[in-house]
Amino acid sequence: MTRLLSSIIKSPFINYAAPNEKIIRIGADDPSIINNKSKHNIRQDKTIAQILEEEKQKAKRIAEDMINQARLSAEHIIQEAQMKAISLEQEAFQEASEKGYQEGLTAGQTEAESIKAEARQVLENAHIEREQMLKDIEPKMVELLHKITMNLTGCIVKNENIILSLIQRGFSEVETLDHVILHVSTNDLDYINEHLHQLSENLSSKVTIEVLRDDALDANACVIETKSGNIDCSLSTRLNSLEADLELLANGLQA
Repeated sequence: MTRLLSSIIKSPFINYAAPNEKIIRIGADDPSIINNKSKHNIRQDKTIAQILEEEKQKAKRIAEDMINQARLSAEHIIQEAQMKAISLEQEAFQEASEKGYQEGLTAGQTEAESIKAEARQVLENAHIEREQMLKDIEPKMVELLHKITMNLTGCIVKNENIILSLIQRGFSEVETLDHVILHVSTNDLDYINEHLHQLSENLSSKVTIEVLRDDALDANACVIETKSGNIDCSLSTRLNSLEADLELLANGLQA
């Protein structure tokens, strides 16, 4: 069975530069941060942060079920063909033994060879049908993954604070954080500035955050700049990664 993907593709590290239009410095020890913490927002952010992973796992389960059903059907066809081949061969030799030893043997052997050829053709047809069945499922898989991606996109964009969840997830992918620069869109700039305390609440007190506006970025797009490299944690990048995972899964049907 095709080996299923076990984890979502990591966001790519990229070279990035943007004009410094606005800089906000903040540390986790800032009293204003502590006073503005909200348990409701924390719980909501954690829920939204799980959306991508939950939808990814759901898509994989659906895809795996479809693959398993196709393979079981194909194997059933092969087994039936093999049983028929054995039955036909036994029938041929039985007819040969029932006829006279002299003429019956020759005629029976000829008939047996003919039936063997028929059995081989049955097996070949079964293999062809199996391959065709798997090929027919592939476009259904591709259609499925596009529907899942579209549904996921519609669900996520309705959540105003998805950008915070994307950034927090990006933070979790960096081993060591000390000073980070967030490149964000004009649409998200004010919202991020108002909720910086949520971004820093799980970070070390030594970590500082700068927010820079980048007019080239779309809403729900963000690039995290660190000393070890840059991480594109934009929503579109996450969704493209999910779609790539599912397409690899669909392509595995031909393996």
